[in-house]
Amino acid sequence: GAGAGTGKGHQAGARGILGLIYLDSTKEYDKAIEIFSKWSDTLKKYHPAGIYAAKRALILIGQAYDGKKNYTKALQFTTQGLSLALENNNRPEMMQAYLVLSSIYHHLGNNDSAYEYLVKYHIIKD
Repeated sequence: GAGAGTGKGHQAGARGILGLIYLDSTKEYDKAIEIFSKWSDTLKKYHPAGIYAAKRALILIGQAYDGKKNYTKALQFTTQGLSLALENNNRPEMMQAYLVLSSIYHHLGNNDSAYEYLVKYHIIKD
């Protein structure tokens, strides 16, 4: 019934907030990755938009891997999230992905790409 669906959605939302605390405040990247992965799986299963609903979680997983200095995985998740955001023209998520990609490429020493994504971010932002 409808009740079960909203319960799941609410849980997923709370889970997302907890993940953000691990990511931004305490820098516990492994915990953040675990939470966002579960969140992503839940959204794919229960959300009507399926995989599209998971794009934010994918970008956040990418951000956590960037924090862990695992840049290969960071790129993999962030670009996956970005392509979904681009497909349904979700500007906030596109901006988030561009910032994360800029950071990843900066850490990889690829400053041309880092700058390119920063420019894309500012084009949408302004």
